[in-house]
Amino acid sequence: MGITLVSLPDGRVQLLHTPAAAASQRDGREGLLFMQEMVELSRMAQEQQQAQQDQVGVGIWWKFWPFG
Repeated sequence: MGITLVSLPDGRVQLLHTPAAAASQRDGREGLLFMQEMVELSRMAQEQQQAQQDQVGVGIWWKFWPFG
């Protein structure tokens, strides 16, 4: 698939896609699809995390500064 996993010093991992390193062109295309799916999953996780943080922020704001 041409995908390399790199461990970063802070514990995160990074995926690198190099189609030329894949065993075949088909594997390279599969690697590209996989990377696109990983980007989409990452975006969705970030959006979900942000939504949860927004809910907590609103809850805290509401507790100290209620309307009415």
